[in-house]
Formats: sequence, structure tokens, C-alpha cells
Amino acid sequence: MDSTYIGLWNDGDLGFAFDDYVGYDSSYNMAIYYNGDSIDETASGYGTNLTQTGIILIGGPRVDNPNYPGPGQPQYLELPPSSFTYYNNIPNSKTGGPTIAAEYYHYLTGRWKDGSSVMAGCNPESNTGIPNYFVFPDDPSIANGISEKTCNRPPNDRKTLLSSGPYKLIPGIVPSDITFAIVNTNTGVNNANFNELRRLADSAYKYADGCQSNFWALNVSNISEGQFMVYPNPSNSYFIVEDANTKHKNIQLFNTTGQVVYKSESIKTKTEIKTEQLPRGLYYLQIEKGKKQFSQSILLK
Repeated sequence: MDSTYIGLWNDGDLGFAFDDYVGYDSSYNMAIYYNGDSIDETASGYGTNLTQTGIILIGGPRVDNPNYPGPGQPQYLELPPSSFTYYNNIPNSKTGGPTIAAEYYHYLTGRWKDGSSVMAGCNPESNTGIPNYFVFPDDPSIANGISEKTCNRPPNDRKTLLSSGPYKLIPGIVPSDITFAIVNTNTGVNNANFNELRRLADSAYKYADGCQSNFWALNVSNISEGQFMVYPNPSNSYFIVEDANTKHKNIQLFNTTGQVVYKSESIKTKTEIKTEQLPRGLYYLQIEKGKKQFSQSILLK
């Protein structure tokens, strides 16, 4: 199988199922459910005591690193998410639930049920616009961001799919472990932002790191020792890696087949990486700083 994808599917149903919003935080590889209004109705709802759910891909499918066994090179790379999409509890529509194999695969690869592209912006279901693989990528606290809240969309019963791929499943390959976490806030969360989910996601990554992984999400709340900011993401002609200090770091950018398309060493607090010469699509950023490794998916639009 030369084009395999894995998908973390979820039907969030935060209390009352039909008033949910969804979102995505690229800095944590996290799909998010939150309430679409201030009151979660019905007897099964939370009322005004709201909660949130996050689904995090901590370690995606492993692919061979073409630069192994080079200095400091791991034998395998873990693929980041390749898409975050959703569908509605509305039958007989291009955004409804899948029923045949091709429709499942379309959702896994970041498209609608009929194979058409998901569009960037407030109306991913539009037939025109710029194709996009990650819907509603902004925190609802960002005034002009792209979130269901700021776009003033009607809530619904959403099902989400956080996917990673493509990769090959061939005889004799080393088995690939997929590491993920599901985190829930306590009730009474501030529903205007995802800060509490990010705090819980930090704990999930640290737990996984202690068990088996060298890969960490990039925390963008505050820059401190061992942390970075990567922006803009998605990017167009460049993106910037911002560091808390001038310690030496190795920066590499991989495409989805594991090929190195950019490599540099830097001691700057801000390193600009030009990408206008690269094909549009999903890339994998890896930063080595001392004995630690950091990873982040980058979408070039």
C-alpha cells in the first residue's frame, strides 16, 4: 500500500450534540471541540458550565529518514498531521457522513466526501477559494482569526478527522506506533480561548516524552529556554523560527516523503527560512538544540 493514511476520528458531542464548534491548533497537532454558544442546552448538556476536548497526534506514522546514519540523524521520522477536517450530521450532502470506501478515503486525505477540496477561510464548504487541509486554525480569542466563533457559523453536530500520511505499508517494514492523547478540560472553562487545553496538551507531550518519544510540540505561549515560536503557519514565501536565546541549533525541513528540502545551522534568535522555491503542501520541521529534538508541521500555501 503506497498511499496509506491513518485518521483519529471523533464525535465530540459535548453534552448537547448539536451546538458544537471545532478548531485546530497546529502548534500542538491538536483537534478541538468547544461549545458554539454560551449555554449547552438539554438535560444532557452542561448548561453554562462548559468544557472542551482536544485530540492530539503526539507521534505519527514512522518513515525512513533518507539521511540516516548521518551525524545526529534519527533512523526514522514521525509524520505530522496532514489534514484536519470535519463532516456534519447531515445526510445526502458533500459534507455528510461517508458510506463507501472512496468517501472514507477522501476524508482521510483532507477532502470532502465527494472528493472536492476543502477551502480556506470561514466557509470551507464553498465551491470556490483556496484549497486548505486544516479547517479553522485560529484560537477564537483572535479578533480577525479563522475560527468558527469569529466566523459566526451556526453550530452543529460535527465529526472530526485528524489524519497523517501518506506513507507506505510494505512487507518487512518496521512496525509503526501511533501515539495520541485525548484531553478534556474541567467544566467551567473559559470558552473564549484554548489555553487550558494547551496546558493539558503540554502534560500529554511530557508524559509521552518520558515514556518513548523525543518529539515535542512547540509551545508558543511564552518563549523560554528550550522553546520556539514558528510563524506564520500556514506560510507563503517564508517562515521564521524564533528562539529564546542564541544557542546553536540545527534546522531541517522535510517533505512528506522524508527528503530534506532545507538545512541550516543557526545561533540567531530569529531565523528566516525562505520557501518560495518549494512546492505548496505539507512539510515537517525538525530542530535539534543540544540533546533535545523538536518537531512541527508547516503548511506552505
